[in-house]
Amino acid sequence: MPTTSRRAKNKARTRDALIAAATTLFRVHGYEATTIDQIAAGAGVSRRTFFRYFPSKDAVVFPRAEERLERFRELLVAEGGETLSETLLRACREIGQDFSANWEELVLQQRLIETEPLLQARERDLDQGWELAIADALRARGRDEVSAQVLGGALMGALRAVFRIWTSSDEARDLESLGAEALSLITGLDQPRGARR
Repeated sequence: MPTTSRRAKNKARTRDALIAAATTLFRVHGYEATTIDQIAAGAGVSRRTFFRYFPSKDAVVFPRAEERLERFRELLVAEGGETLSETLLRACREIGQDFSANWEELVLQQRLIETEPLLQARERDLDQGWELAIADALRARGRDEVSAQVLGGALMGALRAVFRIWTSSDEARDLESLGAEALSLITGLDQPRGARR
């Protein structure tokens, strides 16, 4: 058992070293000018090792995206008696804590995205995963396909706007407050079908 634990720790260290090397190189040279060979060398590993951890250079710009989305999906499962708004707020609050702990990394990520069409496309693909997770949660609560997709898209648009405001600040703002405000602006999440406001 200790061997597996040691192996897992070594893998995590190598992955973290690749992320740190990429972050430093992207900050200094920009995304386009940075090569996979430079990232691998900066982490003290081979090019081949890089590809064991990341399938491409753009994947290292979004190193925790899949884990965050999976966690978000788990959090969207309602806890006893929660309204959909409460579930979404709780899920966003927890994911937001992870984002807040990694503010500098995410600010750099957004700066890179602003200048690279390939990264913009990758971000759109990732955002679709979050939007689908929200729509799935809405369908699980009895929403029909149209309202699930429309409300999922509206909510994701609000969260994307909050994220851009947050990462464009000169210092980390209170992401939880920004997110709560955005969620309060999205209406109709808990209204039964056919109910009027």
